[in-house]
Amino acid sequence: DVTTRWGSGKPKGPGIWYLLDLGRIETVHRVVLLPGIFVTDAPVGLRVEASRDKENWRTVWELPEIMPGLYTWRGQPRFDHSGIVELAFPGAQARYLRFTHLGESPPFDWSIGEIFVFAPGEPGAESPKEDILAAVRGKLIRGRPAEAEEMLSCIIEADPEAVEAHRMLALVRSAGR
Repeated sequence: DVTTRWGSGKPKGPGIWYLLDLGRIETVHRVVLLPGIFVTDAPVGLRVEASRDKENWRTVWELPEIMPGLYTWRGQPRFDHSGIVELAFPGAQARYLRFTHLGESPPFDWSIGEIFVFAPGEPGAESPKEDILAAVRGKLIRGRPAEAEEMLSCIIEADPEAVEAHRMLALVRSAGR
């Protein structure tokens, strides 16, 4: 639910961190963060560290300045105003991921609406929901956001890990504010 979020509770600044427990050791190679409906809450810069035991940490991704809204779809770079942050890195064995904010950007706080963590999968595997997402884009282009939101909610109900559906739902809901 992109309308709920974890928030830092203070203006974006270096050293604010969020810890994610995956529940068991997994091979992680990609993470997608959505700030929710407040795209101004996307991080300025970010470091991601992985740990198997919550004591020994290894930095797997770090960038002091990021461009929220830049992501890949069907292997192609895309940009929008969703605030999405997509991080790809060589596979890392981890149970815990620590996200540390880098940089400053008052007065807004840093928030995370959704986190998607990916393990390596079948190369080139396409999801059948791509056709439905194309239809949702058509609804948005034709100015029918309520119908688009209903379709996106159905996709998310069937597949809670549908990142593109969550991203588009955040866009639809933020446009209505």
